[in-house]
Amino acid sequence: MRTTASLVDEDLVGRNPLIEALEHAVTRSDLHGAFVFGEAGMGKTALARHLVDRTLHSAASFLIHPGPALSNAPYAALAPFLGRATARDMESSLSVLRILISFFREESKGRPVLLVVDDAHEVDDDSSHVLSQLVSSRTVRLVAFSRPQEPVSEELVSLCREGLLARFEVGPLDAAEVGEVCTKVLGGELVRGTGERLWEESGGNPLFLRTLLDQSLADGALTETAGVWQLSGEELRVPASLADLVRGICLRLPPQERKAFEALALAEPVPFSALSGITDATAVPNLLEAGLIMSMPGHPAFAVPTHRLYGRIVRGLVPAGRSAVLRAELAAGSTPIPTVGPGRIRHLNWALDCGESVSDAELIEGARLAHRYFDLSSSVRFASAVTGAEHATAARVERARVELARMHLPEAEDLLRGALEAAGQIEVLAAAAVLTVRLRLFQGRPLKDIHTLADRWSAVLQSKHHFTADPPEVDLLRCFIYNLEGRYADAETRLRAIGEDEAAGELNFALAQSLLGEALGATGRGTEGKALTGSGLALVRTNPGLFNDFHAFTLTRHLLVLIHSGEFAEAEAALQDYARRPARDYAFTGGALAALEALLEVRRGRFRLGMEKLGPALEALRRSDNELLLPYTLAVAALASSALGRADRAEALTAEFAAQAHRGSRPLALLAQAFTHAAMLPSSNREHHLDRLKGLAATAAGRTLSAVEKDILEILVALGDEESADRLVALTGTMEGREAAVLNGYAAAVVSGDPERLAAAGDKAELSQKHLVAADAAYRAMRLLAGTGDRRTQRELLQVARRRRQRLEGCSPVLLGDAEEPTKLTAREREIASLALDGASNRAIAAALTVSPRTVEGHLYRIYAKLGITRREELTAEYESIVRPE
Repeated sequence: MRTTASLVDEDLVGRNPLIEALEHAVTRSDLHGAFVFGEAGMGKTALARHLVDRTLHSAASFLIHPGPALSNAPYAALAPFLGRATARDMESSLSVLRILISFFREESKGRPVLLVVDDAHEVDDDSSHVLSQLVSSRTVRLVAFSRPQEPVSEELVSLCREGLLARFEVGPLDAAEVGEVCTKVLGGELVRGTGERLWEESGGNPLFLRTLLDQSLADGALTETAGVWQLSGEELRVPASLADLVRGICLRLPPQERKAFEALALAEPVPFSALSGITDATAVPNLLEAGLIMSMPGHPAFAVPTHRLYGRIVRGLVPAGRSAVLRAELAAGSTPIPTVGPGRIRHLNWALDCGESVSDAELIEGARLAHRYFDLSSSVRFASAVTGAEHATAARVERARVELARMHLPEAEDLLRGALEAAGQIEVLAAAAVLTVRLRLFQGRPLKDIHTLADRWSAVLQSKHHFTADPPEVDLLRCFIYNLEGRYADAETRLRAIGEDEAAGELNFALAQSLLGEALGATGRGTEGKALTGSGLALVRTNPGLFNDFHAFTLTRHLLVLIHSGEFAEAEAALQDYARRPARDYAFTGGALAALEALLEVRRGRFRLGMEKLGPALEALRRSDNELLLPYTLAVAALASSALGRADRAEALTAEFAAQAHRGSRPLALLAQAFTHAAMLPSSNREHHLDRLKGLAATAAGRTLSAVEKDILEILVALGDEESADRLVALTGTMEGREAAVLNGYAAAVVSGDPERLAAAGDKAELSQKHLVAADAAYRAMRLLAGTGDRRTQRELLQVARRRRQRLEGCSPVLLGDAEEPTKLTAREREIASLALDGASNRAIAAALTVSPRTVEGHLYRIYAKLGITRREELTAEYESIVRPE
């Protein structure tokens, strides 16, 4: 079993700015060091040791590491430097000070003396007094590390107030830094959702993170596939070492503080006034000062444990009887405790733990709420606790919802069998229908089967609930299927009707907006489409407690419309906005969202960065693909692999796609097929794949799938197909959006054969971050200028083309088609140009290659013409990538 115990590189992740600030503080003339405060587990010891190592070349650096056992022994912290002191010397602080000054002068040999004190709160009072004298007399420089809540000698703290020591805080790691630590520890890539989950569980505390990693590896919860690591299961087991740490904290607390801490852990969040109502006046302020509790972010009147793990651990430590007493005291208090959102889930669990009676209706509502906040274990617990026949079907449906989220399809199918007909409430019937649809889609069933389910739902509504027309929910399901089939015109009519129905309800209106925006974006109306998908997403976000189930659904459609319309900056902003929101879905974050983020990079032409993101995203989607993006993502990865020259990888991904192609959206599957044929161009029959691309473009045109046709035509034009350029001009002239306008100008310039128009089209493409189109336009313009003698323009275009090519991050020439760089040198020309770059004269080159100087001159003339220069002086290092491509 692998552990993290022997690894040290990750201890300093995210700490470089602080390290640099500390190094600066100990060299400034107006300072004599620094005081660094940080909670337990923040890596202060690693920082102290690293600082000593970093400064050994410039100072006489010493690490002082006092221990709690000797905190009351006089001068114990400084004992390693007092070997010459007698018993009498130790009775006088002045004698001790003199001995220390003598010792440091001898050891330093004229260099500055730096004392680095770890756990300064453990330094005995006598040592603190002498240290403050050494710093005040400017004999030594000091960097001290301490926990903020621990009492530190007043004499040492006063050095900060007097301006001799700068004060710094070492805080938790952010999500990106936690991901970097995990990557270093595990030696492989990490699924994005896994990294974010570990960040939230650990609170960014490096010690907590390391112990969680070790526990997850030992439990088999953290596993590796194809070099990518990801977590399984809903809740990570708390490491015994952390449980012991928190148990020790609780046992050391005075009774009233422990009572408040336990009550908060059981009921979080709790109003400060309610906690104060069951304890004395000092308990809550003391817990705040000790750093064990804090104000809830965004809700300062409520208290929460400082660390998420503290709450989990303490809940497991409180005996059932004491838990019931605390619950009764809080309930009897004068301050009511709001129980909404996650707080409601906590209180229902607490009620069940205490053996209280909870109604079936409350349990069903709690199961739904827990699922919305991705607490699947609580959702199952609540649904399984339902006992009455009236809510039995609703309980089955809620358990099926969880099994689907876990991708346990057989279990979900068993629970949903007969649920449509058995459901007595309209809300339960709707949930059963939607979940059954999702199940059939995950199973890869034909879309005609989904239509049958909509018909069954409608029939039950008519027979059992006496509906005379389908409600908006059924219409939305039909429109969802229409969009999957690419029948956007059929969907549009129904969706606009729902949007005009004032009685449809807020959620139905939001979903209608999202699906309508998806349909419009796919049929060339990207500007209106993105406005509608953005509106639907915003409506879902207005009530996360009720609509959280649909956040991933609406965000996915919004991002797809933005990315396929070329609105890359807006797509990036939407991704960043999601990252800032609480209660994130880790499966969605690591899978679909990471795939969409990678797609954004590939659409920009940043294939290497896109491929780095696609590897972990694919592993997550293979495990959980709620948004049905795996087939499309496989095809995008195949295209990116081919663009980077990884033919074997492209072939393997194409084969995997072929087995998945029937799942999900048919329009996306059509585009994905085009990507796989483009990916196979370098390694197999080029004409066959070009013909298949043309056939797919024609299919898209026949089905009025404008966005898909546009993307396929873009590939064909880049590959040199002139007929496709004519069609792309006509198609994009009828479409909305930034990308359509860019491609229209590019295709029109290709048709015209005008290098100036191509150059201008490339500039617009670059501004829109369509880097592949921008590079292709520049190369085409250069090729057209090659025989005109306009060397100045050719030289300028060369610089532009090479800069754009670099942005493609190693893109294979196959995706640049016939517009390959006209500056390619022959092997002999590269030899001569290389020698010329090194400063060799024509005569020296001739001697080295056993040719005549005139032959060298002829080669150089042709080299200059290809490079767009006129003389040797212009052959500078910037051309090295062409002269020496290897």
